Amino acid sequence: MPHKRVVGVCAAKGVDGICCGERVELDEGRWCPRHCKQRNVLYRNYKAYKAAVDSFPEEKAEQIIKNVKTLSSLERVRASYDILKTKRRSLQGCIKAKECFFTRFYGNDMDFGTRMYGRLLQRKSDELDTVIAAIEDRYQELLLSAEGALWVLDGNQPSGVVSQFFEACCEYPESTLEEARLPAPKDKGEHKAIVDPVEEGMKRKRYAMIIGIWDYIASLCTPPESLFFRERLNIIHAHIARCICSDATLFLTARKYKTVEDFLRDLNLDVLVLEKLIKVLSQHNVHCIRAAIDDILRPEDDTGEYFTFLGMKLHRHLGETFPFHAWGHWAVFFPSPCLCAVKKSFSKARQISLSSKYMQLHGIRCRRLSQYHEKLHKSISILDLCGIHVAYLDPGGLRHSIEKVTESDGRCHWIETQHTIAFHGSIAFDEPLAGPFVAACTRRPDFMIRIRRGPNDEVANFPEVLWSCRFRHARTFGELDKAFWKIGAVPKSEQLSDCQRYLSNGMPLKDCLEFEAFDTSDCDFDHALFKLAKICLDIHGVKDLDGLYKRFISSYVKEGELQLDDEGEVLAINCLPEEAWLMRMYLLGAELPAFSSDHISFSNRFL
Repeated sequence: MPHKRVVGVCAAKGVDGICCGERVELDEGRWCPRHCKQRNVLYRNYKAYKAAVDSFPEEKAEQIIKNVKTLSSLERVRASYDILKTKRRSLQGCIKAKECFFTRFYGNDMDFGTRMYGRLLQRKSDELDTVIAAIEDRYQELLLSAEGALWVLDGNQPSGVVSQFFEACCEYPESTLEEARLPAPKDKGEHKAIVDPVEEGMKRKRYAMIIGIWDYIASLCTPPESLFFRERLNIIHAHIARCICSDATLFLTARKYKTVEDFLRDLNLDVLVLEKLIKVLSQHNVHCIRAAIDDILRPEDDTGEYFTFLGMKLHRHLGETFPFHAWGHWAVFFPSPCLCAVKKSFSKARQISLSSKYMQLHGIRCRRLSQYHEKLHKSISILDLCGIHVAYLDPGGLRHSIEKVTESDGRCHWIETQHTIAFHGSIAFDEPLAGPFVAACTRRPDFMIRIRRGPNDEVANFPEVLWSCRFRHARTFGELDKAFWKIGAVPKSEQLSDCQRYLSNGMPLKDCLEFEAFDTSDCDFDHALFKLAKICLDIHGVKDLDGLYKRFISSYVKEGELQLDDEGEVLAINCLPEEAWLMRMYLLGAELPAFSSDHISFSNRFL
């Protein structure tokens, strides 16, 4: 009786996670011939990695870390580091080979050891990572110390990481950093070389991360026609260089490259290195980004202390101010939490004010404005654009009332009560509008104002006596107009502190003028706020918000701090999402023949 053939399908999965599905005779094995060969390559490499792991002597991690901290010789640290990296590479090779077999080949093959052995390898790998982290930190310290640049490590301030405390305060889409989605690999049939499936998977992951990083860089760039394209690109490179300095693994890997671009174009970078790079670049640090912008905007003859790394000069001390256009470099890193980020990093009211103005002129709305109706929104926008920031808006209750009261003896009298509307705000000393605005408020008969220059200066009232509530009474309604007003309540000076806390997230501002404006008329809340906005419009000689926009934009364009596009609109702060892939191809110096016309047209837009 002839042998009955049992036919099934190959149990293996490809690198794309799709089952092979090729028909096989189960008495000849569980996999198709191609995956049988892949399994053999995988096992051969696994044995080589395992033999390498077994050849290393066993040492306690605690003792190694203790010894590392006492090392002062660069040569000894370098030698130890190279040995430990080789051991980690072998350990990771074993672990990934086991994972690959059990997840893609679905076999219970003891050639790859038990799952218990796999957990032992992972525990050894975790301990080794701890040891390597300690020796990397020591190695980095010795290298920086030899160049007199230990201060570079002082810039690692975790409190500046955006995800820890920022909220979305502006309505602008974020640029995300993630692995690129690569198309599924094409099957080249029998002629395709048999490679280690682990190496094949790691290669795809490596390419996906590198492309993801370049896509992210492209999304941060200005449009091609921007005057500040090269400046923005240099700032991005300086930021990446500073991020690399914040991680010892990245620092030690990148120090052999001449430029940031050389480092990012290396297709053979270790996946662990790329994972760390994506992590540090994803967590925007306000201190790091502010320093990166300052690094590039320094004058060429600056004599301050700096450290050269990856072709970038990283300066030790920060400059005082930014030019107006530089807020675009800042905003591109913090598009959604831009104002919160500024308040966290800067201590001058003028800087916070300019950042807010820059965002407004580029049409980026503050989220708090969305809760107000159009009339109120316009008034707040006018004030913000002029550098006057109102802390909070409380319409309050009834403004004015006249009431008839009957006494116990039957006689009647009339009581008139009036409440002010208070606006608490702040303005920078060196804001051009500060002096004229305060003077205009003091001249208006329907306004009272209280000001304080800085947190420690005395408070000044105009007029000298302020009130938040007053009343008068008379026997008849007709006599009310002749009766004298009596103060029922006075505003508390402590409310001025709320203005500064709103503007700075609690940080003390030395150049901030705080004020409270009290409207004493009977108008409603919207009109009272508009009267403050109207003062700003009159000072600038314009009629409305549109006129104010045009005045500021025209002024900054003449100064070379803003740029208009072909349609006369303010140029966007970063590359359009649909053009990001073209920007990436341009940065990499590549060209796609299928889209050559698009690519040439895009390239021609660069100045």
